[in-house]
Amino acid sequence: MNTRVYVHRRISQALERVHIQLTKLKRQGSYASFFSNYATIYGFNWRPIEYSGRLSNHALGIAVDIMAKNYGKLNAYWYWESVVNKNWFLLKKSERWIPPDEIIHIFENEGFIWGGYWTLWDTMHFEFKPELKYMSEYGANPKDRFYTDADIALLDLERENEMREQPNSQLQKEETKE
Repeated sequence: MNTRVYVHRRISQALERVHIQLTKLKRQGSYASFFSNYATIYGFNWRPIEYSGRLSNHALGIAVDIMAKNYGKLNAYWYWESVVNKNWFLLKKSERWIPPDEIIHIFENEGFIWGGYWTLWDTMHFEFKPELKYMSEYGANPKDRFYTDADIALLDLERENEMREQPNSQLQKEETKE
């Protein structure tokens, strides 16, 4: 993939193993459309998370983004879509840019978590979290058990909206009293 990427030294060996596996796939001619659309990979970038003010894992050098030359009509990051589409959260997976499963698994096998699993999806994003891989191997499922603060807030909002829609819900009764 011939791109220099700056990351924390603790993830450099894992990322090098990912690079070796991706290079093998590319040489085999696998996923030609993915590799021909590959633009670059970004790592270290001192910046906050878009909506939170907290430092991004890119600022710590433990996350990378795979950037495509063209996403077509697909969406790669919830925040970019939210700027132009108030119903961004209703986008189906088929409307999102997603790397091939084998490429996601190559990253996961080296301890990275894919941002496409998150409620606030970021399909180009991979974070080095080997402890989650370890936990998933011993019974915990990180997709089901690990949520960001934003995920929890969104889930609470969804539950609240569901309760409002149900006739005679407790939330509806309380709002009627006010």
